Amino acid sequence: MPAIRMQALRRRRGDSQRRRQLRINMEGMAMKRWYSISAKADDVVEIAIFDEIGFWGVTAQDFKREFDDVKSAKEIRVSINSPGGSFFDGMAIYQMLSAVRERVDVEVYGIAASIASVIALAGRSMSLARGSYFMVHNPYTLAVGDAAELRKTADVLDKMRGDLAGIYAAKSGMDADAALAVMDAETWYTADEALEAGFADSVPDYGEVAARGDLALFGFAHTPQGLCDVHGDVKEIKTERQFERFLRDAGYSRNESETITARGFRAIRGEPEEPVEQGEPVQDRRTIPFRVLAEEAELQLALMEG
Repeated sequence: MPAIRMQALRRRRGDSQRRRQLRINMEGMAMKRWYSISAKADDVVEIAIFDEIGFWGVTAQDFKREFDDVKSAKEIRVSINSPGGSFFDGMAIYQMLSAVRERVDVEVYGIAASIASVIALAGRSMSLARGSYFMVHNPYTLAVGDAAELRKTADVLDKMRGDLAGIYAAKSGMDADAALAVMDAETWYTADEALEAGFADSVPDYGEVAARGDLALFGFAHTPQGLCDVHGDVKEIKTERQFERFLRDAGYSRNESETITARGFRAIRGEPEEPVEQGEPVQDRRTIPFRVLAEEAELQLALMEG
């Protein structure tokens, strides 16, 4: 058999094995629900999305099964406090809710970031409780492959970006270029700023609404410092990425933080140092946010099967 055919055959077999292993790994993860749907009195349905969307074995397909049973209710109230998650699951939920938009009201308590900010715009109204944040940015992923595969991945991301910009522009009244610009900048809106920009319809004041959490794990580029919990016990730092972010927040420069992290993190953890080889640096995949790894896996599956 010619060498080129042997290489193609091995590659097809390898792709098939990777797809099977990815499915096994995802199926083996503990099921974690990131939403709840409950029917209330007076034909009212309440939906809460209070975690990372998708990735945990519970998908938009599971959401749809439950939503189909209650979507005819006269009023659907959606509560959100989410840093985002899977683009594909989030877009599917946006489409399900927007199909009955005239009966859907959305309220954000804490944060609606990334794809969660899209879901927040699926109803006839969206309120952002004072103290909450609304964040828009470009979709991104990690990709592995040759030049042609990487170009294909970039084309898919550009299409995603255009879809998101259209949704943001339709709600806010800004033009498509302006929507793309705020996405490029990874823009974080306070409740009042989101109201002024046209994303929110009202800003209720429930007192102190804390939009806090370990958002450093999600790889956002411009998270407001007030949303980063940098005062916790250093013992809770478990990855080099978290340690570097801690040092940056403490006032060290980027170079200083990277140097201290590279030389000191293993010593703090009681781990032996590893020799540093010359060449291009390779990021430790253990420090990559799980959301990014899951998006990479999801997109790679779509590309391999499409």
